[in-house]
Amino acid sequence: PLPFATVAQGVVWVPENAVPYRSLDRGKSFTQSSGAPDKAIDDRWNYSHPLASDRVDGNLFYLYLGGAFYVSTDGGATWGKRATIPAPPYDHNTGTPGPSVKATPEKRGEVWVSLHEGGLFRSRDAGASFEKLPGVVVSQLFALGRPLRPGGPSTLYVYGTLQMIDRSEVDGIFRSSDEGKTFERIDAAEQPLGDQAMVMEADPRVPGRIYIATNGRGSFYGEPIKTSP
Repeated sequence: PLPFATVAQGVVWVPENAVPYRSLDRGKSFTQSSGAPDKAIDDRWNYSHPLASDRVDGNLFYLYLGGAFYVSTDGGATWGKRATIPAPPYDHNTGTPGPSVKATPEKRGEVWVSLHEGGLFRSRDAGASFEKLPGVVVSQLFALGRPLRPGGPSTLYVYGTLQMIDRSEVDGIFRSSDEGKTFERIDAAEQPLGDQAMVMEADPRVPGRIYIATNGRGSFYGEPIKTSP
């Protein structure tokens, strides 16, 4: 499936080798946008997820391509370049996930960009500026889910490589409940999923639950072990 993002009635879609299109009638008809680059998706085997909608403001949409971050403030009708985030070139022939853009639930203007070996970036001002999360060496996949504690920030999950306090680098699946300040490993080192994890999403209703789809090894889900007090 090609990338699309939606809030309420509006839908924005990126067809293969084309600029984004938008629909205001739930997909019955689409109109071409202006100002955004074409070829954000250049092949059916491109595993990028470069498009996202703001989860609070239905007029805000985000798009990343080739180091440039674009924003639409009118529901996907027009786009403008807002920031630059350099990253290693993405080659979809390697069979690895490409750049991925996701917005934080319940926070207007907070958007994240995962760039694989380029790391993980966050913007708090709708893409005007970005900060790189320290310690995230490789962000192969990431997800944002329900807070682990009531009133806390969205839970951040990273599938990739993190740098530890002793400067060593560890591959695995990690979880953060403080917006990336600290992480804990949540997968079992003796049972890795391998290099072919292609999609990861977090459950918006169940704290701590994540889903991972692989390229040929099925789909997995994980959640915290229930323990007695």
